[in-house]
Amino acid sequence: MSRTLIFSVVVLAVGAKPNLDAQEISGMPSFKDVLSLKSVGSPQISPEARMVAYTVRSTDWDENSYDTEIWLAPADGEVFQLTRTADGSSTSPQWSPDGRRIAFVTDRGEGRQVHLIAVRGGEAMPITNMDGGVTAFSWAPTGDRILLSVSESESEESKATKEQYGAFEVEDAETRNSHLWMMEIDKDGEASEPERLTEGDFHISEAHWSPDGTRIAYVRHPDSKLLSFMESDIFVLDVESGESSGLVVGAGPDSGPEWSPDGEWILFSEYEQDLGSLFFLNSELARIPSAGGSIQVLTRDFDEEPGPVAWTEAGIRFGAGHRTRRIIYSLDPETGGIEELPLPSP
Repeated sequence: MSRTLIFSVVVLAVGAKPNLDAQEISGMPSFKDVLSLKSVGSPQISPEARMVAYTVRSTDWDENSYDTEIWLAPADGEVFQLTRTADGSSTSPQWSPDGRRIAFVTDRGEGRQVHLIAVRGGEAMPITNMDGGVTAFSWAPTGDRILLSVSESESEESKATKEQYGAFEVEDAETRNSHLWMMEIDKDGEASEPERLTEGDFHISEAHWSPDGTRIAYVRHPDSKLLSFMESDIFVLDVESGESSGLVVGAGPDSGPEWSPDGEWILFSEYEQDLGSLFFLNSELARIPSAGGSIQVLTRDFDEEPGPVAWTEAGIRFGAGHRTRRIIYSLDPETGGIEELPLPSP
């Protein structure tokens, strides 16, 4: 069929008046009905695997906004709502390693800040007050520290421009890099003042604790511009000394570092091809000793785009698309063997 004919058919289809209004069809939901549907997300299993924290997003028509709150689903009880944010939402729940508390992000007038709440309920307490808010956070496996990702403060020039002309952004004209901070958390949930871990003219997009909490693998970009991911590298930071060293540095994007259970290896996604084919050829999963060494590509014979999910004692689990399906695979890091992981039927 020619493009002209296709265009003509589309115009006729759009311009034709239907015989029956869609909302008049019995059982057909209205546009407002669809927007009013609640959605769940961000499931987090508790350390003892007895509860699941998750978010529920609902529509607030009076405020013309969405509201997201955190709920808990016990294995042997009724689900219940944990947070009730008066103005704004509560998102990104993360269990403390001892399972007693949940840290989450909410904006209650001071930007996106991390709060702590007891699993049994009660008032959520803010533990950060970072200028500009917190973009991401994660508990240390030891439970006594929290890693923060914080964007640099907005420039005075940018503030003045927004004050005069309103909020707007010129794509890739001005960027605000993110860096890593760390705070200590005691057994009562009291937090210390955040300590800055990284600084410099670069941007950090993701960071992951080692299993023993002594090191942090992070992804470093030249800046926070849209296409800077094409030059991303992986660094490892020693928490005690504060020193960072390049682990995977070179041409092409390297991202998604995942530690092996023993902390001896780091799994990551890399791209070996020419950057001109970046958007239509597959990347690979590879591993490298966490102390540095030779890179071992693990999925060279796998003809799909792999994405790391987790490295467990049973092996590596990753997802990949296959036609219209999304499949979870098991990868043996020693033999390179890949098998589809059977999932239980609902």
